[in-house]
Amino acid sequence: MLLRVIVAGLVGAVVSMIMGWLVWGTLLASYFASTMTPAAKTFISTEPRLMPLIAAQLGFGLFYAFVFERWANVRTLMGGIVAGAILGFSIGAIMDLMNDAFMINMHIGSNTPVMLVDIACGTFVGAVIGAAEGLVLGMMSKGGSTPTEAAA
Repeated sequence: MLLRVIVAGLVGAVVSMIMGWLVWGTLLASYFASTMTPAAKTFISTEPRLMPLIAAQLGFGLFYAFVFERWANVRTLMGGIVAGAILGFSIGAIMDLMNDAFMINMHIGSNTPVMLVDIACGTFVGAVIGAAEGLVLGMMSKGGSTPTEAAA
């Protein structure tokens, strides 16, 4: 189990890093930048700090892998997509709602449209991470018995 979690977690971290760069760092970077107030822009770095970013991606990857392996028994592409989307949506909604509760003057006009876009992005990226990890866990489970097979 530990090896599967580590391998799937590392794959998930790489996918998370690539997808985050693609979605938030490239495709929607100008959208998010255009919605921020001048005060909010003073808090955002022009370049991210690499070590905390890598640690966060490892955290996402290992979290998904642990949940998939230990509790959800995710072993397929489709199972990973569904479970990953649910986790991505949940994490995105929680973080955006907490930010909205405590931070003012972050976005021009209402925070809601930006928040909805960010939650949708988190759901999509979570689904892709889940798909990758579901495939890895499924491939690593081939040849070994799963708990349900061992009990039968």
